[in-house]
Amino acid sequence: MKPDQRFLKQSKSFWAYVRTISAAVGYTDKKGHEIKAPQLSEIQAALETLDLDPTRLLLPVFSPN
Repeated sequence: MKPDQRFLKQSKSFWAYVRTISAAVGYTDKKGHEIKAPQLSEIQAALETLDLDPTRLLLPVFSPN
């Protein structure tokens, strides 16, 4: 399995958001069989619950190549 090149050079801040959101919304579906890909609304709600600024979702995620 090869790593996705888009994610190799992301900042520590990016990965902190990934970990925080994953912990808040859950890592797997309710049955625990598949990795969960949360909807934007779930991500926004999780950030608001944690008193984090959801407008960061609107900023560019990937740096231009």
